[in-house]
Amino acid sequence: MPETSPSLGGTMPMKTDTCILVVDDDPKVCKLHARLVETLGYRAETAADGLEALREQLVDDWWHTTRTRGPQPGVMIALRVADVDALNQSARRRLAQTGKLTGPAVTAADRTFQAGDRVVARRNKRLPAVDGVTAQVMNGQRGNVTAVDSATRAVTVAWDGRPTTVVPARHVDAGHLDPRYAITRHRG
Repeated sequence: MPETSPSLGGTMPMKTDTCILVVDDDPKVCKLHARLVETLGYRAETAADGLEALREQLVDDWWHTTRTRGPQPGVMIALRVADVDALNQSARRRLAQTGKLTGPAVTAADRTFQAGDRVVARRNKRLPAVDGVTAQVMNGQRGNVTAVDSATRAVTVAWDGRPTTVVPARHVDAGHLDPRYAITRHRG
């Protein structure tokens, strides 16, 4: 069933491939214009300033690349860690809005993980693999979260080119796992 947006005469098909970015420092004006854009059948994103608008455009470009390239999408590159955090949050928001993040979530070290997330290891570790043996996961290794156990707070990751492992809560809590949608040019 196609997505729909509110319109003056009922609903219109959502033109999901087209997103209109509304930029204004007044949140009420942004919200009003975003609603207008949505009544015309387009997705609307809002930004309070030019820097935020550029971030949203970068996320839109990343999203397009992700949809066309499959399970190992491109990565956004930023100059500052603060920008990386904002881009990671925007990317996760986009994934959540489109139903790509599923199941329970685990939050640790100011990061949230859910099935469907793209992550990177931050430490070299031997971790339990899903098949019962252990596997070496290297710092900088990227993968996709396939499951989160809300009871134990463990995160299961299918690593690129390595066995799927279970990352225990103690490693997640210690910050040994990061979301990986954006990086600084100095850090992989």
